Amino acid sequence: MPLQELVWLTISLLRRVVLRHWVKHWLKTLALISVVAIGTCVYLSISLANRAATSSFESFTESISGRSQLVVSASTGSLKTDDLIALRRALADTEAFLIPIIETVAARGQSESLENRSYFPLVGVDLLALSNLLARYQTNSTYWNANSQSDQTIWDTLRSPNAFFSERLIAQTESWDKSPEVTFFVGERRVELTWAGSYPKPGNQPDRGSSSLVMDWEDLAALTGRQGEIDRVDIVVPNTSGQQKTWTEQAISHINNANPGHWIVESHQDRQRTGSTMSLALRMNLRALSYLALAVALILVFQALETAVTRRHKEIATLRALGVSPRQTRILWLAESALLGGVGGALGIALSSLVARFAIGAVSETVNLLYYFTDNATVSFLPGEAFAAWGLSIVCCFAAGWHPATEASRN
Repeated sequence: MPLQELVWLTISLLRRVVLRHWVKHWLKTLALISVVAIGTCVYLSISLANRAATSSFESFTESISGRSQLVVSASTGSLKTDDLIALRRALADTEAFLIPIIETVAARGQSESLENRSYFPLVGVDLLALSNLLARYQTNSTYWNANSQSDQTIWDTLRSPNAFFSERLIAQTESWDKSPEVTFFVGERRVELTWAGSYPKPGNQPDRGSSSLVMDWEDLAALTGRQGEIDRVDIVVPNTSGQQKTWTEQAISHINNANPGHWIVESHQDRQRTGSTMSLALRMNLRALSYLALAVALILVFQALETAVTRRHKEIATLRALGVSPRQTRILWLAESALLGGVGGALGIALSSLVARFAIGAVSETVNLLYYFTDNATVSFLPGEAFAAWGLSIVCCFAAGWHPATEASRN
């Protein structure tokens, strides 16, 4: 039989036989489609969470100071103030901005119970250096400008050891713009901080729901009892006259020459690879769980189709009596399996955006606890990611229906 005729025959049989059977036994069909949908949904949701676990290692201060070209940290422990002075001297003749950073977590809740708290990455930065950097990026507002409802400037903020900045979106959500005095738990200490306004961003980027809070680094060091310590130094090299690569190479050379032996110098790509390596075990477990979800769906589909061969024996016999060949019967059964995967996969993709929010939230908490501090991760599908998950659900159902299709063609 020509291929075109075979295709039209299969479509006709699908409409007259398969869809008729699905409508007649709609409850069983819905249950089977739901199984495939759940498998696809879990697979895609965990895949998104898996990707978020890696991408979250990108510095959550990127929205504050922009992407840094280099990061200097200590091989063990923390950097000291003397290290920052040495770095400034080493890079005095280069086009580079040094942003010393201290990182911790601020918790907020009505009680001291850990389970009832909300957690916010609290970042201490050099506000003066950061304002100069933002001015270089031609941002309309910097920390020098009046930033809150009062006419508070950066000098007022520096004189207030408990002032912090945030995105305006999170401030409105938490009502900090209406009641600036906020109680946080930093470590074991209960502290009163004052919302000073929303922090400016490079290129006037819009709010993206970041939960990061910003303070002056010396104030945060005093608040946490870490005077003289620095977690890392972000080095931002502006693309002046297209010379960013050249300036970056010069900065690396100067830093290596001045390295006392305990500095670790990483590029942005190096830090991403570091984060990927650190969370490798977690991501492998997540990937295994996603494959397990698809495997369970495949087994259930196989069992359902295998049972259907016996229950639909009369239907298969009628098709054979009408002249449908064993080959056409097998193709019909495989087409039904693929259709089942297509419908279930599409439904699973529709549900995955909702489920992924919870999966990414759970993964982010785990990463924060075990590996490194992360910012809020957003749910976003890469081009072709949803299509790949949909195609995988079809392939899995097609594979699950292969043996039942062979059995059906033999009857």
